[in-house]
Amino acid sequence: MLTVLLRKTHRAFVLAAVVLATTAHALSPPPGICAGTDAVVGTVNGIVEAGARVFALTSQNGDHWDGGGIYISCSGGDEWYKHPDITDGGVSITADPNDANTIYAGIGGGSVHISRDAGDTWLSSRPHATGNISVSALSAVTGGKIFAGMMNGELLRSDNYGSTWQSIPALLPAEFIHSILVDPADSNRILVAVGDAGVYQSLDGGQNFQQGRFVGGIMPPAFWPVRDIAFMPADASKVLAGSSAGLFQSVDGGYEFSGLPGVNDVVDISFGRRDASSMFVVSEFAGLQRSTNDGLSFVLLAPELPRSTDWFRSALQLESGRLLMGTTFEGIYKSDDDGETWQIAGAQLPDLPPPVTPPPVDVTAKLNLRIEDLNRSTAVELGTKAKFRVTVRNDGSEVSTNTFVHFNWVMPDTNSASSLAFTLSSSVGTCIVERNSDVGCSVGTLAVGQSATINFDGTVSTSFIGEHRISVTARNAQGSVVVAGDRVASKKSIACYGDCGGKSSGGGSAGLLLLVALMMLIASNRVYVIQTT
Repeated sequence: MLTVLLRKTHRAFVLAAVVLATTAHALSPPPGICAGTDAVVGTVNGIVEAGARVFALTSQNGDHWDGGGIYISCSGGDEWYKHPDITDGGVSITADPNDANTIYAGIGGGSVHISRDAGDTWLSSRPHATGNISVSALSAVTGGKIFAGMMNGELLRSDNYGSTWQSIPALLPAEFIHSILVDPADSNRILVAVGDAGVYQSLDGGQNFQQGRFVGGIMPPAFWPVRDIAFMPADASKVLAGSSAGLFQSVDGGYEFSGLPGVNDVVDISFGRRDASSMFVVSEFAGLQRSTNDGLSFVLLAPELPRSTDWFRSALQLESGRLLMGTTFEGIYKSDDDGETWQIAGAQLPDLPPPVTPPPVDVTAKLNLRIEDLNRSTAVELGTKAKFRVTVRNDGSEVSTNTFVHFNWVMPDTNSASSLAFTLSSSVGTCIVERNSDVGCSVGTLAVGQSATINFDGTVSTSFIGEHRISVTARNAQGSVVVAGDRVASKKSIACYGDCGGKSSGGGSAGLLLLVALMMLIASNRVYVIQTT
């Protein structure tokens, strides 16, 4: 009996040794991971320090279409190594708060990359089994629990390090989730920054959410584009929210927010790892700013970047006290003197190729472009159609071939609306408004003096009040390019009382009762009286 037991024990030890040896071989790091000499290229969307390593997640940009990926530094940012297994970029990276070996990165195309060995090896997980909805926000809770926010406003959770995912049936706006915050003392308390709709909070794990609101103003939260949220250190009842309108603070857990002066265009919030009393805020256009008095005042700590078009995206103070700051084009900068001076982190970025100046072209098929505003007034109701007529004409001396008219519909506070937000119909040729296409109308060949007419119906946003802009570009194979643009204001009439466009409100006691009811609704922040803007 003893002999059998010893044999079984021996076999168990041998099997365990084989498993460990196989695991160690599978998790062996790529050669040179801690001796990297790569330049960090692409837009640096997030920086995380976990144990002895620093991780940076980038996405491609106009200078470096292959720049997206995960960069790892074992030297506090002096040298960087781009992991060869990850070739796509992303916008969100985080680490398990109590396990420095567990790193999560949200990658474009719908994947979450997970490393359980401090970045040596990575596995890919898809919160959505199908579809290419990008992961835009991540928040890790210790023990393998991770929350993922998607670009369509969906929220998901995994309890096993991303092996499987569960959809949280949250009734959130179908917009880009920018940031997720989970209370370290209560994982059922979740805050999310959604699109341009502000901050939402749940106390039941995401089953129900309540939208936060402003204090001391009538501006509704729907016009509050929050990009990052953070708890104040050691006090999760105090919440910071950074937006294009500035920095905001809540002292009641995220239900009511008031503004903090001194900083604008906030895209990233963090706290010092060496000194938790230091708050670091990245202003997209101004740079890194630090506060040591809970945001009452800030000091600017920004390097002079080589190009005026560069912006700032992310920042972190390491345990050593070193500051790292990520940019849109110039990689990562480091400072060892509290932001007084800065140097590029990692290898020097490759020089851009010199601009190529095309030789002058004698265009004989010159295009003329005209936009007619068909709206009855300069203001259009939100959610309705703004109508324009575009005419492209060949005013040259030769035939215009491969004539194409490109359209762009821009809403307030956005660079470009979805192509699905408008429709096109042309008197000549065909029009395409599908995603990932050159949106516009191919009108083909235009004889000298011939023109084509295109009708544009653009849906005005249901959220944004302001100017919506249409820009049109016409081009042809002969090298003629012409650009034209127009704009239309939008308005929203949610409620009115008294003389509503010349119509009586009923008069007498009925009118007074209506006025009182509206005043009560306004006081409860349920109705905002906005005539036009």
